[in-house]
Amino acid sequence: MPAIFNDEIIVPALEKSGIPVEDARDYANDGCWETLIPGKTEFRYYLMNTPLCLELSLNQGYSRLRKRKEGVDTPHPLSFVSFSQVMDSFYRQLDYQIEKLISIIVEFYGCLYEIAPVPFLSSTIDECMERGLDITQGGAKYIMHALLLMGLSHTVDSLAAIKKLVFEEKLVSMQELLEALDNDFRGKENLRQLLITRSPKYGNDDDYVDNIAKEVLTYFVRSVQRHAQAYPQRKVKFYTGVGSFEFYVLGGKMVGATPDGRLSMQPFSSNFSPSLGQAIEGPTSTVNSFAKMDLIDLPTGSPLDLSLDKKALKGEEGLERLMAFVQSFLSKKGNMLTISVNSVEELRRAQKEPDKYRHLRVRVGGWQAYFVDLTKEHQDHHIARLEQYT
Repeated sequence: MPAIFNDEIIVPALEKSGIPVEDARDYANDGCWETLIPGKTEFRYYLMNTPLCLELSLNQGYSRLRKRKEGVDTPHPLSFVSFSQVMDSFYRQLDYQIEKLISIIVEFYGCLYEIAPVPFLSSTIDECMERGLDITQGGAKYIMHALLLMGLSHTVDSLAAIKKLVFEEKLVSMQELLEALDNDFRGKENLRQLLITRSPKYGNDDDYVDNIAKEVLTYFVRSVQRHAQAYPQRKVKFYTGVGSFEFYVLGGKMVGATPDGRLSMQPFSSNFSPSLGQAIEGPTSTVNSFAKMDLIDLPTGSPLDLSLDKKALKGEEGLERLMAFVQSFLSKKGNMLTISVNSVEELRRAQKEPDKYRHLRVRVGGWQAYFVDLTKEHQDHHIARLEQYT
């Protein structure tokens, strides 16, 4: 299960965020995939549920599942006469969540010291001893708090579907779409299949949707920077990335049906991977989509998770094929790539006869887990990821 980290992108990204080159070159991943400067960093991360932000933008700030106000007031989507208004509404919801989160982090920073200080850990972190401060008080040389976009592929696929099918081709009305989302596509399977098959999907080297993803990322980075500047005396430095860790199942449970055809409460794709089952053009096209993003603006990272069938990588020929694929990823300036190699048939057998496959491992978020110890939802997710490229 190799994980590839590209110094040619990660080091400049850390430098751009303000870390001197001598420290940036010494970066490491913090257990899963997130980058930090070892022995010098206090690191924390926060997940921004982007499909939820889109849901709020299409529901005047209300959660479809919890029936409560969780966002800011935005116009009713039936009033939208252009796709730019959809984007404006989505950005207002995303911006609100970013502003709220940063203000909470800054306001309550240091409170952890009153509850659970870590003096021994602090003694191993540069500058804590010199400053006489626990790491939870801001004693570390680098205080890296990362805001990570979760479920991004579903969000941009949904935006692409709205743009193409509602506003350009006019095959679906906004009213029809909203009613289908409210009812989790019950009685609207034909509409759901239209959304799945007729609109471009991230991960297929299609500029139509890839450019939307790039635009959303640019807005996100600038929004984080803008709101961070409102607190010039803060100790915390805010970093940006795309990721879900193992929370792609839990994150999906918080969001109703989405305009890309995803059903209510279904899992998201992991980290910066394409939506499940939608990377129909193969792994090379997925890398091409990924590499179009401004990855230098994501110093924390944005791993592309790929699951490949072991049959395709069997023997010397398979190894050479894998090596060529990794070299292609690096040459296209990808920053992080994780590859899981398994067999769909073997995973399905493990579900039926777990005692015979207790050795079988898969990558979850950024760490390895025994497949048979995972919940059925996580197991099905791994099988679907593998089927996508089989």
